[in-house]
Amino acid sequence: LLVSAISELVRAKHAHRGHLLIWCSLAGYVVAMAFSATYSPYSADLALPATQDTLLMVCFLAYLSAIEHNAWGWQVWWGILTYLSLPSGALLLSFWIVAVALVTRPVPWPKIRLAFGTLLAAVVGGSIVIRVVPLLGLPAPGNEYGLVGILRSFALLQATDWHRLLYAGAPGGLIPLIATLAWRRQDQLSRSITVVTWMYFLFFFVQGNTSLHHFVPAMVLPLVVFWRLLPAVVSRRWAV
Repeated sequence: LLVSAISELVRAKHAHRGHLLIWCSLAGYVVAMAFSATYSPYSADLALPATQDTLLMVCFLAYLSAIEHNAWGWQVWWGILTYLSLPSGALLLSFWIVAVALVTRPVPWPKIRLAFGTLLAAVVGGSIVIRVVPLLGLPAPGNEYGLVGILRSFALLQATDWHRLLYAGAPGGLIPLIATLAWRRQDQLSRSITVVTWMYFLFFFVQGNTSLHHFVPAMVLPLVVFWRLLPAVVSRRWAV
């Protein structure tokens, strides 16, 4: 629903066909995450990491939808939930600020300030909570996603494992991922999403050790880009 809402499919001539194809893409994503996103080669975990990464995408897509509809209060709300849903939510919010600054002309400083303020409030609030929780006698959150843990992920780097492109393209569909390369046929929102997609993909692509579920945003976000292609290419889009 969020993918179609941001894609404005409700106003498309063949909206029902679009919704069906989106569901097909998401079905491929669900199957891949349920049976392939596992740390054990001998078993699949249907509960994790599929659910937590999907929750991250629900929150971030709602964040984008709020931005598209100028709903600033909802933008702050969903931005904070994106941060809280998974540590990589901070990456998405940060990459979004960078993407908007690079792509949008003139630079929408009010939007950037609001997005940065939302991220800063979430980071500061999260830091306070981490220190308060142990004082209440509750288990302290782990630090595996702290700065040291992130730097450790970059201890081993690589740049030749190009089959990882299939991590992003195969679950949700190769055509949406290819559509992110159609830069001139994208509007400003789509271009920002494209930049976020590739920044996120490259962040994990260069790491020596990674997993399928690390690429979830690069699986889902291209669907929005594909379905937002400018009207001039609608007929070719449907043919594809």
